[in-house]
Amino acid sequence: MSGMKAAVDRLDAAIERKEGILIYGDYDVDGTTAIVILKTAIELCGAPPTSTFRTASRKDTISAAM
Repeated sequence: MSGMKAAVDRLDAAIERKEGILIYGDYDVDGTTAIVILKTAIELCGAPPTSTFRTASRKDTISAAM
């Protein structure tokens, strides 16, 4: 996948620095499942508790994250 190495490097840096990580997903079954799997994996790698937002629209998520 294009950009995967950059994304993994950025996540590694965020975990090492104990930065907050925001996971975005929607409310359908596959979105919720993906959030849980990714949140668990990131926290098992040593990240502090991770924030998640599940909304029906991208605009709502951007507003809530700010």
